[in-house]
Amino acid sequence: LGVDDVFIIPLYPQHAMATTETIMVLAEELKNKYFPKMRFTSLPSFYNHPDYTTVLARSIGEKLDEFDYDHLLFSYHGIPERHIRKSDITKSHCKVDGSCCQTPSKAHQFCYRHQCLETTRLVAKMLNLKEGTFSTSFQSRLGFDPWLKPYTDRTVERLGIEGTKKLAV
Repeated sequence: LGVDDVFIIPLYPQHAMATTETIMVLAEELKNKYFPKMRFTSLPSFYNHPDYTTVLARSIGEKLDEFDYDHLLFSYHGIPERHIRKSDITKSHCKVDGSCCQTPSKAHQFCYRHQCLETTRLVAKMLNLKEGTFSTSFQSRLGFDPWLKPYTDRTVERLGIEGTKKLAV
């Protein structure tokens, strides 16, 4: 009797060491300690799943219809750049400079930055946003390590300097 199969569904669409991976490691430790015969499977990152991006685009689109805006900023939670490099299963693809996120690689399976940029691209496409009317940034940074860029606060400032008057975030 009892549970012998567990399906874990992370509530984060993009993979990140600080969220998805941490939970999976803890779950595995608990399983090994208390339920060694139990089997775990998990839902992989779903940042680009059509159901997710469609619902996200619909949700954003409904609100955008209520506002007059010049620019839409997709702001994701930031993580340290070192997490991106540690998650690079190829140990050579990630440059954290933007170019690697556009080059196909199996490293994207665990690359938070790529997955955020791809979510933005897919949702913007569904919303028929024109290039230059939207961008991606990363918020919440701590300590002195470099975090994913561009930073949201600096992006908001830059957009204002460049003349954006009505910003949707």
